[in-house]
Amino acid sequence: MEKDKKLTVIIGTGDYPKIKNAKVPGNYLEKEEKLSNIKTVAFIPDRIDENINAFRRVISLIYKKEAENKIQEWKNLGKTGTEVAEEIFNNKNIMLLNIYDSGKDETEDIKNCISNNSTNLKVVLLGRIACDNLYDDISGKVSVENIVKYPHPTERSADYIYWRNIDYKGIPKIKKYDDDKTMINFFD
Repeated sequence: MEKDKKLTVIIGTGDYPKIKNAKVPGNYLEKEEKLSNIKTVAFIPDRIDENINAFRRVISLIYKKEAENKIQEWKNLGKTGTEVAEEIFNNKNIMLLNIYDSGKDETEDIKNCISNNSTNLKVVLLGRIACDNLYDDISGKVSVENIVKYPHPTERSADYIYWRNIDYKGIPKIKKYDDDKTMINFFD
């Protein structure tokens, strides 16, 4: 990794509800001691599984066309989620953090991390909670050109369809609701 490459921080909402998240690798703490309270990594399960949609979509975002092969490689090598997070940080200079870590609100620690690295930083806020908790505070510290707000990648989010061109498995186009004209005409 080039020394002058920007640190990218991808921020989500919280731990997986029924899956164990990967633990934070030591290299996160070497970069930013303010993160010492954070125990888990966002979007990366402890056991690598491409069927976890949010994980697969975030890896697709990071690795693009190589994502499917990368996930398969990690599985074949028996890598833990923590090892995967460490590799992503070492090779791509990307940290994956959650607003809620093991139920505890880590917004202030994340804001401090962003403030400490604001001159050489890109931030990706995934989901309403990450956007609501951080955007206003960090947009004064990080150039707005270096901040992206995007829907959360999980199926629980109604906006997961935005990931259809990122996720290597794609997302089927399902018409979930009628359009507004149908609704208006229904009452005519």
